[in-house]
Amino acid sequence: MLQPELDRRAKEDETNKDSKYAIVIENGSFTYTPEDKSVAPVLTNVNLKIKRGELVMVVGKVGSGKSVCISSV
Repeated sequence: MLQPELDRRAKEDETNKDSKYAIVIENGSFTYTPEDKSVAPVLTNVNLKIKRGELVMVVGKVGSGKSVCISSV
């Protein structure tokens, strides 16, 4: 994790490069199977703002939705 980029081919999204936030989620809902609308969301009402260059840890109990949250980003 000390490498400047894990994937040297990765490009930064230039869409909102002037924003101080790298990631913004407002009132998000996430499921394990987004293509199946009959499955209830695992996470609902998610609000998240991560500033550029900020290190963030996602911590929680088994089954609390950590992987769903990270996969959705």
